[in-house]
Amino acid sequence: MRRFFIPLISILLLLSPSICFSDPTSRDSFDWEGTKITSFVGDETDVVIPDGTTEIGNHAFYQCSSLKSVVIPKGVTKIGKEAFQECTSLKSVIIPEGVTKIEDSAFRGCNDLTSVTLPKSVTVIEDAAFDDCYSLTFIEIPNGVTGIGVFAFGNCESLESIVIPESVIEIGDYAFWECKSLKTVKISNGVKSIGLSAFEGCPSLTTVIIPDSVKKLGDGVFWGCSALKEWPISPTHPHFQSAGAGLLTKDGKTFLSCLCSAKEYQIPEGVATINDNAFYDCNLLTSVTIPKSLTEIGESAFSCCNDLTTVVIPNSVKKIGGSAFRACTSLRTVVIPDSVTKIEMGTFTGCESLTSVVIPESVTEIGASAFYECVSLTSITIPGGVKTLGDSAIRGCKALKSVTISKGVKVIGLGCFQECPALTSVVIPDGVTEIGTCAFSRCDALTTVVIPESVTEIGLCAFYDCPNLTIHAPKGSKAEEYAKENNISFQAK
Repeated sequence: MRRFFIPLISILLLLSPSICFSDPTSRDSFDWEGTKITSFVGDETDVVIPDGTTEIGNHAFYQCSSLKSVVIPKGVTKIGKEAFQECTSLKSVIIPEGVTKIEDSAFRGCNDLTSVTLPKSVTVIEDAAFDDCYSLTFIEIPNGVTGIGVFAFGNCESLESIVIPESVIEIGDYAFWECKSLKTVKISNGVKSIGLSAFEGCPSLTTVIIPDSVKKLGDGVFWGCSALKEWPISPTHPHFQSAGAGLLTKDGKTFLSCLCSAKEYQIPEGVATINDNAFYDCNLLTSVTIPKSLTEIGESAFSCCNDLTTVVIPNSVKKIGGSAFRACTSLRTVVIPDSVTKIEMGTFTGCESLTSVVIPESVTEIGASAFYECVSLTSITIPGGVKTLGDSAIRGCKALKSVTISKGVKVIGLGCFQECPALTSVVIPDGVTEIGTCAFSRCDALTTVVIPESVTEIGLCAFYDCPNLTIHAPKGSKAEEYAKENNISFQAK
């Protein structure tokens, strides 16, 4: 019986090599420094690293594009920087207990790698360790890991779910950036910091809960997570910083971005800040209700919300950031509250449907390009509180027929009313000292401009290509001098 049994085992091993233990790859296939592998010089596609190895050095298997599998033995404690970077055919790797650190870019660009099991001994997953592992569908982060580095799993397009264990304290910037298939994330109570854009560009993400342990939430954490329909964190969370991208208000109350799939939204009462980029490119959003608790609308907060038609800004708002409503092409009317003192650069640039705007006396400055290319705007009144009209502030408003500039304005900036072809007449009030370069250039229909004696500087081409223009100004004024130098009709007043 014994003589029969031994040959049978031998036959089975020959027929089923998969149940055999693979022999270690020859030591001659590696360069060594003691027990550390410094480089792989063989041509094997399936590698079993010999026993006795303690470290896989930096760049050891770098760009070994034919490598398909690797078995790392017990005794190895460290996988160095870029150790397996761009091993584009590597499909599987077994990392043994004892490895404590997976260093920067260790498996970066391993496009065929589908799954990795990390041992409980690992404490740190460093920057870009698995970045650009497009085929990675599953990875279990063991309880014991304390930090997930910058871009650690960036661009892992096939990764569908992730569980962050209680041992993790910090999730680095861009850690799961552009993980397009990621649907669920469980973050255990213990994480204190989630970095800049950590989950940006995860359009399949539907569920994520941020625990109370989080003290810092970086800018843009959930930017572009268009499937996310519930708040991952309360907007009144005492340690909430900025999930869209913006500033922490004094009382810690702010607003989380990324309800990109919503058509209408009511911002909760108590929210004080809408962060920079909070609703950026939310193409389906048609209306938003802003609570009276709000004091600040961040930069580009509603930029490129093409379907946004209605927004009521309450008197509690003191600041509207630059480009806040840029390219809101369906926005028709805006009333700026008298709590606002400045219309920032580009605030309403490209609001093609905007027909009217009410600017309060509280406003002292209208920034550069504030109403640039608001092509449906037919009239605008600049209140007496405004001191400066910024460069190109009202440029390219093709339907603009009427402009009222109240006394108080000192400077009309470069190109301020350039390319307003429907504008027929302008009265510049006493007190204005400067009309900037190209300020009224290419206002084809402009026939009358009244310029006071207070104007002492008129820029180059200020009235270029205004073929029917007559300048009305006091005799001996700077305006008369300018008219004569540029062959523009002049009439003393």
